[in-house]
Amino acid sequence: MRDDRTARWDDDGDGWSENGGDCDDADPAVFPGADELVDGVDQDCDHFVDDETEIWDDDGDGWTEVAGDCDDGNPWVRPGASELVDGVDQDCDGVAELPVGWCAGGAGGAALLLLPLVALRGRRRARS
Repeated sequence: MRDDRTARWDDDGDGWSENGGDCDDADPAVFPGADELVDGVDQDCDHFVDDETEIWDDDGDGWTEVAGDCDDGNPWVRPGASELVDGVDQDCDGVAELPVGWCAGGAGGAALLLLPLVALRGRRRARS
């Protein structure tokens, strides 16, 4: 049964009425919480078209995933960003710069940094 004259009735059968937040009660694919698609329609009724898709800049840094943003949830990561030596690929060039002595696996690098401490401990014992 359809009742196109009231905002409290769910006209498209998606479980939401206009009173409940459905921004297009004639389209069953449009309702609050729906998955957003790249199609120029606001499926999730949040007043943003195509947000949370690969063509939307999720973090506000001016870059989308389509344009090369390799982490669109972090505004400090984007093509052309200044690279830090922290194991994160800030500039999206496919290389995460690591501190000297660290390897990509992490554990080997940690062992390299601990070697001087082990050597010092060994020297102390030798003196006693």
